Amino acid sequence: MNRGQAKKGTDLPDIFRLCLDPAAGPTLLSQLANAEAQLRADAARHARRWFNEHSQRSFRIIRAIPEGQDIHVDDLHLVGELLEGALT
Repeated sequence: MNRGQAKKGTDLPDIFRLCLDPAAGPTLLSQLANAEAQLRADAARHARRWFNEHSQRSFRIIRAIPEGQDIHVDDLHLVGELLEGALT
């Protein structure tokens, strides 16, 4: 949450790739679904914020780095849905 702009720019694509990775994604989502209630609630709030409510802002942050050039706004919404589905 309180990370610098450059770090946010790398964190967001990392989350994106982990969620959509064929091997890591299901494990990640399962672990989130089985986390303690407070962790799930906090993570769900952040997922909504970064991948849905403020997706345009997140998109600009991601596109500012070379690794984010292949990510689109719709992709952010998909990752947000996956995370929220696992967390709620």
